[in-house]
Order: sequence, then C-alpha cells, then structure tokens
Amino acid sequence: MLAASTVAVTPGAALAASPMADQACVSTAVATYRHTFDGPSGSVTVTAAKPLCSGQSQTFALASYTTGSATSNARPFVYSTDRGSITASKRSLSLKVTVPRCYTQVEAIKGTGLTYEGTNVPAALLPDASYRGGTKECAPAPTVTFDNDCDGTLTGTLANSDRATTDAVFLTGDRLLRLGPGESRKLTARSLTIRTNTFVTYAGTWRQPTDCATAETPTATPTTPSATPTPTTGGEGAGAPVSSPTSSLPAATATTEDLTDSGAWYPATPTTPAAAAAPKSDSTMSTGSVLAIAFGLLLITGGGFLLVRVLRTLREEP
Repeated sequence: MLAASTVAVTPGAALAASPMADQACVSTAVATYRHTFDGPSGSVTVTAAKPLCSGQSQTFALASYTTGSATSNARPFVYSTDRGSITASKRSLSLKVTVPRCYTQVEAIKGTGLTYEGTNVPAALLPDASYRGGTKECAPAPTVTFDNDCDGTLTGTLANSDRATTDAVFLTGDRLLRLGPGESRKLTARSLTIRTNTFVTYAGTWRQPTDCATAETPTATPTTPSATPTPTTGGEGAGAPVSSPTSSLPAATATTEDLTDSGAWYPATPTTPAAAAAPKSDSTMSTGSVLAIAFGLLLITGGGFLLVRVLRTLREEP
C-alpha cells in the first residue's frame, strides 16, 4: 500500500507561488511535509515542502507491530522501529522497519512518542500512514531465566523457542531486542525488568547464592530465589513473571521517547556490588603489625631516656 500526502502543522499554511518564496526557509512551527508510505514493505519517506531554517529540526518515527489478526482490535506489540530528523541541511528523510511475517500493523508518526503496546492510535499519526496486513497468527515463544552469580551480578538468559513461528521481542526500559526461533542472548545487571511480546513481564534482582565459597554477603541477604521463572502471577523473587499474558503495563509506561532496536540494544552495565560484599581492605592492620609498631615506639622512648641520663652525667663531672 502506497500513500502520499502533505502534513500541515498549521491549518491553512500554503506554499508561496514565487520561486524566491519557495527557497525561503521556515521554522518547524509553520513547516509542511510531504510523505510516501509503504506499509507492506515497512518504509516511509518524508520531505519538507520548504527548507527548515538553521537550528530547526523535526523528528519522525516508523514502527511495525505484531497483532492478533489483520482486522481485529487485538493489542499490538512493537516489533521494529526507526526514527530520524529533518533539519536545515537534510530536507528529506527515509525510514525503514522490519515487518513480521504474520498479522501486523505499521504506523508512521510525527515526533518520537511511539506506543509500544496497546490499541490507541498515536495522536501524531501521519495521514494515510497506517497499515494492517498478514495472513497467519503471530506465535512467538519467549522465555526469560535468571541466574545469581557470587560476584554480585544477575545473569538473564533471553530465548525464543525453536518451535516459535515469529521472532520474540524483549523490552527493558526503552531498549528493544528481537530474537528469531532458536536464538538466545545473555545480559548481566544488578536487577532486570523485561517485558515480552506475549505480554508477560519478568523481574529479577540479584540475591546471594547459597553455594558461594566466600563468607561475604550483601547488606541484605534474602532467601535464595528460583533461577527459573515460575508461572505464578505476580510472584516475588528473581525470574517470576509479574503480570499475566492478558495484562497491560500501567499507562505511565505505555509509551517511550527513545524506543530503538538498533545495535546490541542493551549495554550490559552491572551495578557495582554493595559495599558489604566488596573485598576486605588491605589497609587493615593485623595484631602482629600493631605489636611491632608498639615495640618500635618503646625502643625510641627508651633510647631518648638513656640519652638524657648520659648528658646529665657529663654535666656533673668536674
């Protein structure tokens, strides 16, 4: 499906007829844009009708989703995203996303407020820039398991079953990872909260394993959790899903300003372990060191006393 239209930010804004006016720059407040949208291929090209003035910028975003069917109102879940900006030096912008090979929805918007799950149409949706298609059900099979390491880090294993027919999508914060059937990825942190495209949220926080060789423990030592997610809804501890497949995230977290699936998506930056779990400082003095220092001070004191006696004796001699 191809669509072409012009987006006017200010109603009634028109292009000037003279060649000189056509070349004049405009601010984003009055800028207009033309776009061509191809939903099945997951692409959109946006062009500013007039160049933007220096320092002006306008962002556009494109997203594809997995959804229940081609026509139903089942909740979509984000699958792939792309974004970019038109500036004074860049008058045209092309965006491209991966479209799932199942029931899908593709949308292009003005701005960055992509909705990553839900049925609400974004307020900034470009005219004629929404597509629904696909011929089969989307069947991802994501799993998330957590393992506690003695060094104070939590290792999460994200995987998609080899029996899945659709890529599994994992969201953590504003980062997105997509894994094909049979693929897996590990990441480490102090704690992790991961949302999957089966509408299940997994939460894990590092806890002291029982088989650690050292006696060092974090400030708080809760009971050891199971390393494998349990099916209990809202369960406590590492690895427990905290919402059922039919639940949704709170409205406050239903959108993100920086959703992207480019690159590795998740910079594994484990939090520094608690101070109580840090190795003992080498600066702590042993009992033997304290005794040696005391003996040295005693020798210095005794030597000084002896020197004073010798000096007095010399003075008393005729």
